[in-house]
Amino acid sequence: MLQDIQKLSRLQRIILRFLIEREGSKLSVKDLARWLELSEYTIKNKPPLDLLKLGLIARTGKKGQYLYSAAHRTLLQTEFPDLEAELLI
Repeated sequence: MLQDIQKLSRLQRIILRFLIEREGSKLSVKDLARWLELSEYTIKNKPPLDLLKLGLIARTGKKGQYLYSAAHRTLLQTEFPDLEAELLI
């Protein structure tokens, strides 16, 4: 999993870190762009699809109104049921 994260683009790693730090929050593209000091176009044009495929983040809503949130805890609990998720995080 760490190797997969290291292969991600810098933008996706930044988005992942930001969402993990704000676990439990659902943020719109507009909010992500504002907090990360990026244009909305940057995130809309390069959505974090690899993070979604890996299961590290979740996306709800419909096109143009997506909300993103961290999903790492659920993924870790599923992938490593015998280990304590908090230690892995």
